[in-house]
Amino acid sequence: MPTGYGGLPGVNMMLGKRTGNWPLIGGIERPGRELVLQIAIIGSSTDTLQKQLHQWFDPENETPGALVITTESGTVSRYVNALCQNMQPVPGTRGLKWIVTLAVDGDVRWREVTPTTSSWNITASGQTKSLTNNGQDDAYPILTITPTSGKTGGYAYKRFVTIKWNTSIAATTYPVDITNDSLNTSTLVSGGKMQSDGDDLRVKVDGMEVSRWLNGINTTTTQVWVNLDFSAKVEPLLTSAITNSDTVVPVDGTIGDLSGMPSAGIILIDSELITYTGINTSPLQFTGCTRGAKGSTAASHSAAASVIWIQHDIWILYGNSSASAPTADSNYQPIFSLSSTNTSWDYDNFRQDTKPNRPRSWAKVTLARGPEFYGGSHKTAADTYAELGISCSNTEEGSDIGYLSIYNECGITAANFQNGEKYATVLGGWTGYAQVLEGNSGALTSVYNIPTPTASDTWESWSQNITLTVTYTMVALYLRAPFKVGLGSQAVEAADVTLTLDSTYTPGITIGSETGNYELNCTIANTTTGKSIAIHFDMALNQDLELNTDEKTLIYLLDNSAQFGALTITGGPRRDWLKLQVGSNTISFTDTGTNAVTIDFSWEERHYQ
Repeated sequence: MPTGYGGLPGVNMMLGKRTGNWPLIGGIERPGRELVLQIAIIGSSTDTLQKQLHQWFDPENETPGALVITTESGTVSRYVNALCQNMQPVPGTRGLKWIVTLAVDGDVRWREVTPTTSSWNITASGQTKSLTNNGQDDAYPILTITPTSGKTGGYAYKRFVTIKWNTSIAATTYPVDITNDSLNTSTLVSGGKMQSDGDDLRVKVDGMEVSRWLNGINTTTTQVWVNLDFSAKVEPLLTSAITNSDTVVPVDGTIGDLSGMPSAGIILIDSELITYTGINTSPLQFTGCTRGAKGSTAASHSAAASVIWIQHDIWILYGNSSASAPTADSNYQPIFSLSSTNTSWDYDNFRQDTKPNRPRSWAKVTLARGPEFYGGSHKTAADTYAELGISCSNTEEGSDIGYLSIYNECGITAANFQNGEKYATVLGGWTGYAQVLEGNSGALTSVYNIPTPTASDTWESWSQNITLTVTYTMVALYLRAPFKVGLGSQAVEAADVTLTLDSTYTPGITIGSETGNYELNCTIANTTTGKSIAIHFDMALNQDLELNTDEKTLIYLLDNSAQFGALTITGGPRRDWLKLQVGSNTISFTDTGTNAVTIDFSWEERHYQ
């Protein structure tokens, strides 16, 4: 290698020009680095060596390789990752001398080939350890965290919840009872595993605790409602049978059929959960698979078995006698009764104007002029709509038209309207104009005509359990005032509505068996630099959680699942996760109740030359 590869390459300044003033630096652009190798072939097997040289430095190879440099004594070896840009023979040398130009991939600093390692056995919160970085620049360690003994406090138990999204329609903030009306908390309470009020019951989705709403705590049919986002279902088929140890899962279709799926995630085949770390496009297959994940059992599977995308990593946690009730965001509590089920939503309240984000609220839709929507009995206003109410009048030519509607991505098969009332000042203006509508978004038609009142200026009751023509995604209570002036005003309302949802498309739920839990809730700080990371993750004893501050990943090695949501970075930009500065660094560990945790550190020292 020619000399001159010490230090760092120059950067390009991005300047923002200003009228009448000097420019400001808006940022910098790092152009990267090229390395030029001068290579001489020495020996009698010239043809063989030339072939080998072309194999090493192939410009068509798109995979970076490690270029390792070693001192003549062999005591120091360092590397960078690079790709071959160009390889040309030196004229007049008959192919015995070559010039190879490489582009460095990623970090341009030279790294030690042999990482520096250090192990730390922690026996109590607040302990510290000294680590020394002998490189010429900051180093970014890999931390492997392993709890080896139970801690005092925390959530002692957990269960994995498998939720299959069964419709091709995506959903946002969709309420799901993740226990499917079947969690027996009375046994847990009597066994001393859960507080009687359920204050220690927590739900984590993709590594983060979420708001949950309970119904029927300390019973055999406890319900736990959470809001989840779903993409359209993805469900390819196995193209060939697999054994219980295969780490590649081949599926039919094209990469477009897996649109929406992450590059690493969870799939379900029969009753086995499998995590994967990659998707290969040709042939189409899930790679890096960990079998029998999330407490399931690895098994063989036949060709044409469904491969179902499980979109969320969901855990129910409990067993913390000192936990207080979690704070749930009431703005996002489902508007329907929590005694509902995943296939039957019971509405006693319908919407709340001061909390418009409450999931599955009924929507107000005005089609013409100005119908009045209200939530109290007999045309009275109410913030929380205890009734579906619409009134229309006709004081000038033209019609007041509007409806209150509900939408469900899984489909509605029936709507039971109860405790309704209707009203008209002039009976001749009513016929056919108060209806229940069915259909899909933007295409609603009448499924039931609410009968004409028998007396004017009198509130009369109505109820109807309506079976929809087919499964539709929308139901609405509709009212239209007559066209002619003088036909008075009309109103229709309903105090209770129960929707029956299509069980073919509603979420499919399986609750895993109870397992022991170690609640890692630690802060690891470099007190020398002032930077720290916080990890709140529920794992098993004697299993490993790997934090790679260089690649910026957090992986639970038991199933190779990404757990980025369990991580919080403080004291620096995202690229500086707990770096080790040159020289001595003091690392501290804080986690109340810790008895035994091992952290193995590994880092590559970085050099300018």
